[in-house]
Amino acid sequence: MTAPAAEDNLMTLKDACEIVFRGKIKVATLRAEIGRGNLTVFRVGRRDFTTLKHVREMVQRCRVESPLRGSISTEEGETGLSETDRRTSAQAALNLTLAGLKRRSPNTSAPNTDRLPARRRRSSISS
Repeated sequence: MTAPAAEDNLMTLKDACEIVFRGKIKVATLRAEIGRGNLTVFRVGRRDFTTLKHVREMVQRCRVESPLRGSISTEEGETGLSETDRRTSAQAALNLTLAGLKRRSPNTSAPNTDRLPARRRRSSISS
């Protein structure tokens, strides 16, 4: 029987950190990736093992794609000067609305006429 290929040799998570990542990540990071479903492990007793192949697959799953555009982008995929102008004018309208909301409301009470209060009549009934 032939020895298994190096890609399929089992290694501990600590070994994977040291060999594959040269100590730049910790075992806790690999455990987090296990929890996210990105890294396949084999549990023997209380120890977790993985293979070089599974670590490489994890790296592919965790790869972050760079954004396609360096300029302003929208959900609809529109770009360019007119889109920038539209967004700028929408932001200016929002700022005007906010400024209006921050101002004090005008006084809605009737102006004071300095009238004398009404006098009460005395009751003519005696107790």
